[in-house]
Amino acid sequence: MRVIKQILIYLLWYLVALFLGFLHMRIMLGPQPEYNDGILSIFNWVYEAALIVSTSIMGSIIAVLFILFDLFYLRKKLSGKPHHLITRLAVMVVIALIVIGFHYLHDFIFNVV
Repeated sequence: MRVIKQILIYLLWYLVALFLGFLHMRIMLGPQPEYNDGILSIFNWVYEAALIVSTSIMGSIIAVLFILFDLFYLRKKLSGKPHHLITRLAVMVVIALIVIGFHYLHDFIFNVV
């Protein structure tokens, strides 16, 4: 039962990481363009596909890094502390900012992506 509870908790953290990835990609891609004319409406699909794929990739990277950091470091340090949830959320935001920084460097500075 303890393992199932831990898996569900990490699933919730994974959803938070997906939300952070979605927030980042929504800021990067900007608002959805309005194409209502015939063949140009395919760009709506391209925008949605790019948003879903990039969000899932960014969120998964953030989640994997957070879960590994939580398993090997945070659980030992935060056991019995009253503000462990806020600390974990702050750590996830910091990891998200680091991943976003690497994405920015590779996308705009090094022109790799």
